[in-house]
Amino acid sequence: MADIILNKPEAGTQAVFEAARDSRIDLNFPTDQATLERSGNDLIFRFDDGSTVVLRDFYTAYTKDSMPDFVIEGTPIAGEQFFTALNEPDLMPAAGPAANAASADGGRFREYADDALINGVNRLDGLDLSSNRAFFPERDPWGGLRGDDTPNYAPTLSVSGSLGVIESGVFPGGNELYEGIPSMSGRATGTDANGDTLSFGFIGANGAQVTSIVTPYGVMAMAPDGTYTYTIDNANPDTNGLALGETRTETFIVYVSDGRGGLATQEITVTITGTNDRPELSIANAAQGIHEDTASVGGTFAVQDPDSDSGQNQTFHIEGGSNTPAADGTSPSDGSHSATGSTDATFTTDYGTLTLDPATGQWTYALNNASDKVQQLNAGETKVETFEVTVTDEHGAT
Repeated sequence: MADIILNKPEAGTQAVFEAARDSRIDLNFPTDQATLERSGNDLIFRFDDGSTVVLRDFYTAYTKDSMPDFVIEGTPIAGEQFFTALNEPDLMPAAGPAANAASADGGRFREYADDALINGVNRLDGLDLSSNRAFFPERDPWGGLRGDDTPNYAPTLSVSGSLGVIESGVFPGGNELYEGIPSMSGRATGTDANGDTLSFGFIGANGAQVTSIVTPYGVMAMAPDGTYTYTIDNANPDTNGLALGETRTETFIVYVSDGRGGLATQEITVTITGTNDRPELSIANAAQGIHEDTASVGGTFAVQDPDSDSGQNQTFHIEGGSNTPAADGTSPSDGSHSATGSTDATFTTDYGTLTLDPATGQWTYALNNASDKVQQLNAGETKVETFEVTVTDEHGAT
């Protein structure tokens, strides 16, 4: 069985190695600033620069009786003596079947600085360190292990950067369509010292390795060549609900795998930016009839604006149709609606007044029975008036 050689990754990144039975664990990195930690079934080495080395499923692959040897600076040390020398016996696997539960101290960790880690396993005043199995340290002229005991090195990963997309909508100041930036791509690249074929993807829910992730705002997908693309979902209510300039940030974990347990990961972010969307106005009972000597008729209206700033600083305007001029000496009065209050919109003709109340969503047409125009209507004679109502949001879309 090949050795598991744990290489320290670049600052701020993580390297993941799979635990395997009957394998030595070669710590191929400086240990003077190492931090040991148990997280679930994983044994973790942390470094001051924010990088981590994860030995996945260490506590399910091994028991106290089958612990692997640790190799430090070329010297094999039995697993039990490795943890004992570090005064961390509680980090050893349990006796018998591998334990699945977390350690009794809740996954605590301790720091080892000033060469404490390597000094801690340096015989400890004559402690006789031994190996769990035979060790043959001979190496070929190139520094590799002889025979079939070839080590597997974890790949390295780099990504081209974070992404940004913009919702489609309308330009500020009117109703001109704006396509936004519907998608954007980046590139993940990897190198592998063993020359293994590499694969790319994302770490999804519960640690699963996937090639696409659906979010409330879009889809992130990975191509076999390492190209990752985020596509915004403009039909999603969460996306439409973003106001002009409002942003949301999503984070994804990209991985590269060598197919043999070597894994490297890195985070990327996607920023989703909202645009303005047009409001929509609906009017119930828009066609009504009223008889002379009747006071008024009415109905309701509603404004649908998907943006999160819906209802703020809206303006309502009433315009008369070609056969519905304003009465002499009158002009339309615009209404408004905001977080601080509302005013009515009105339009007065020779026959009556149409009023929209944004606060209640009610519209009312009040007949002016004192008007000469109303009183001059013969029996059965009708007069049709038409009105056009416009709502404008705070960014000028109608």
